[in-house]
Amino acid sequence: MKPTSSRLDFMDAAKCIGILLVVLGHCTTFPSEGLLHRIPTFIYSFHMPLFFIISGFFLKPLPLKDSCCKYLKIYIKPNLVVTAIVMLTLIIESTINGVFDFKADVLDVALCTERRLGPIWFLYALFGTCFLYQMIYSCRLKTRLIIIAIAVALGTASSTYLTLPFHVQSSLFALVFVEFGRLMREKNLIDKVKHMPWYWYILPLLIFIFDA
Repeated sequence: MKPTSSRLDFMDAAKCIGILLVVLGHCTTFPSEGLLHRIPTFIYSFHMPLFFIISGFFLKPLPLKDSCCKYLKIYIKPNLVVTAIVMLTLIIESTINGVFDFKADVLDVALCTERRLGPIWFLYALFGTCFLYQMIYSCRLKTRLIIIAIAVALGTASSTYLTLPFHVQSSLFALVFVEFGRLMREKNLIDKVKHMPWYWYILPLLIFIFDA
């Protein structure tokens, strides 16, 4: 039981780091030049994929009906509350200023087709990704990878021409990270990383510094 506990502690630490990076990336102003201006790029390159990987690590197979009910409750229900508050605020503000726009202030917010809800978009994407992955959870690895490759291709192709509501395209892309999280658990990749040579840990930092 001890290794399992240790592994969960490791993932809890990863969640904490990810949350801190989200706050740092969205609430901090960085210089426009020098090494520090690369920090937002560094953060955005992995902080959201990190949460999808963690979700895949803990994802367990569920009947589709049960998974839908579960994900609606934990992801969509709080999202609807935030969406209603944001929408009401925008309607009041734009009406007072005489610039009310039904599409921008109501439709785009309701469908989450624009980032007016801020980072709350992530909950829609997480709902879609986890629910879609449940559909292929029992498939063999090779089959899952083929389906995920097709999903990513469809998401990439469609995003060139239109933005689907509720971040469906983000959900398709994120299937890759959920699959990686699952493989981390099943292939025991965390223990393998612990035994990597020390220089592999500083290599990303060196690339970040010299690429600035």
